[in-house]
Amino acid sequence: TSGIIGIRTAVKTADETINNSNVLQDDDHISISIEANARYAFRLVMRLSSKAASDFQFVFTIPSLADMLGALTNEADTNSEINFASTMTILVGSSSTRIHRRIGVLTTSTNAGTVLLRWAQNVAAIEDTILHAGSYLILERLA
Repeated sequence: TSGIIGIRTAVKTADETINNSNVLQDDDHISISIEANARYAFRLVMRLSSKAASDFQFVFTIPSLADMLGALTNEADTNSEINFASTMTILVGSSSTRIHRRIGVLTTSTNAGTVLLRWAQNVAAIEDTILHAGSYLILERLA
């Protein structure tokens, strides 16, 4: 028999803004401690806004020897497997708030540690890129 062993969540409680910087920075809220030798299903939902000139990039830092693989779930996205420990770009193209969803599996090896969202503008521009309150990461421990 198998099932979910535990659920861990991180929710943004306030908007966070980056202006004129494409240097990845740690998110103020989306960070979760994880155990060694474990497998988690993950779901990331980002409420973000950015103009076409700057767009949005993000990456997760994870413990060494861990894998974080998954897929995009937006209508226009493909469902190819993606390594979320590599920087990804989201072409927002509008200042209206949009929802972006990512799902997948995080597998740790012998190292425990932290899953941390890092993000920035994709192209530095004198305009606001905002990751909004209510964005969240859920980890469900499977093994």
